[in-house]
Amino acid sequence: MQTFRNKMATSTFTLPVVSVLTLIVWVADAAGSRAMWISLLLAALTAYALAEWNNRYGLLRIRSRFVSTSFLLLMCASPFLHTAAEGLAPALCLAVSYLLLFACYQQPRSQGKAFHAFLSTGIATMLTPVAWLLVAPQYIFMTFQLRCLTWRTFVAGLLGLAVPYWCSFVWAVFTGDLATAALAFAGNVAGACHAPLLAVPDYALLSLPEKVVGIYLAALSIIGIFHYFRTSYNDRIRVRMFFHSIIITEIFLLAAAFMLPQHFAWTFPLLLVNSAPLIAHYWTLARGRGIEIWFWAMTILYICIAVATHIL
Repeated sequence: MQTFRNKMATSTFTLPVVSVLTLIVWVADAAGSRAMWISLLLAALTAYALAEWNNRYGLLRIRSRFVSTSFLLLMCASPFLHTAAEGLAPALCLAVSYLLLFACYQQPRSQGKAFHAFLSTGIATMLTPVAWLLVAPQYIFMTFQLRCLTWRTFVAGLLGLAVPYWCSFVWAVFTGDLATAALAFAGNVAGACHAPLLAVPDYALLSLPEKVVGIYLAALSIIGIFHYFRTSYNDRIRVRMFFHSIIITEIFLLAAAFMLPQHFAWTFPLLLVNSAPLIAHYWTLARGRGIEIWFWAMTILYICIAVATHIL
């Protein structure tokens, strides 16, 4: 007998219903501001990229749209993102990057896909230095999980990272504003080289809604990681490699969120995108005694958090 959780995970109506709910909550929060519409568009494109990511690579063992649904539900509970277009843009870049990188699986002559994947990451690094944290894990899982790293794909990745900066330089020369571009690049490099261990994290910089939603997301992602390692033998080898790639990036992003609270506005949307498959895999495929009670407990907690973050 299918439970409500199973029906929610497999129903074709779940994503459309959650999408309408997200639209209503978003518009009610931001009152039709220009930043709200841009943020809403970026969130919609990210949800579509996540759906395509899941459909193309079969991240879940059953037909489900719960990856995009998980992302949108957590966005609903995060009103501080509803006008934060600058924070959602790197998250969209990460989703596009994954979509392209996973196509490189066991394909050593995939320099074209690698170039475009790192081009997306390069655009994200121009928006925030925090996105440089994505580069190391991407090269790591290209080597060990995707098994597609050769000197060609390595160089293609570097070129993809460099292209946005080359375009910025050419534009600066064309407009005669080279000094401003140089200062922006220096600031980006300084931010990328920031050593988080040298400073004590100041969590007072975060608002109460940011702390509550951040802890909820981190807890769900960590539970999802442990659940995946316990049940990964049920997945095909290809899917295991994909999830191992996601988990490698998740560790980097969780560490950044913990050590760099001042960059929470950038790391949290990246975490939302990266955690969505882990959360969806857990709620869709988890089995065992008490899982339904646990699901309802976490659902009630989610509703309380979502209501509280809109009131506070």
